[in-house]
Amino acid sequence: MRGTQLLFAAGIVIGACSGIQFLKLSAQNPLTTDPGEYEYVAETSRWVMLVQGETESIGKLDATGNFTPDKRWFQFRKGQSLSSVPPNRVINEPAQKGIFEFRSGRLIPGDLDKDGNFVPTVGRRVVDFKEYRYGPKALNIYNLPGRFVKKEKKD
Repeated sequence: MRGTQLLFAAGIVIGACSGIQFLKLSAQNPLTTDPGEYEYVAETSRWVMLVQGETESIGKLDATGNFTPDKRWFQFRKGQSLSSVPPNRVINEPAQKGIFEFRSGRLIPGDLDKDGNFVPTVGRRVVDFKEYRYGPKALNIYNLPGRFVKKEKKD
């Protein structure tokens, strides 16, 4: 009888600790922010710059998150002065830990290394983009082919 009570008590303690850990993870979960405050707007016409080690290329992101370089601005030496370059945004610099990569409606967790390469985190769950909730504490999506805008309040 005493052994059964001890096992029961140990189970309660382990369960409580697991519950606390779950709550801790949920509080940091980027998918739990208010879904009604922002909405996603696709923008595949925007110019972006992709850094690859010591080179830079300017192009656009397609609707699935793939970068397509423009042949006029392909693999220039990093920091080189370029003329007639359209306004653009660097998408994969500086190095970042704890971000997402957008791939065909899915979000892959990982990091950007110092050379601008995305390194997936092994063992982490791939998230459906529909589950993502943008907000101040949400993880960044470095190659998102669009942006989040604050929803206008409807009367």
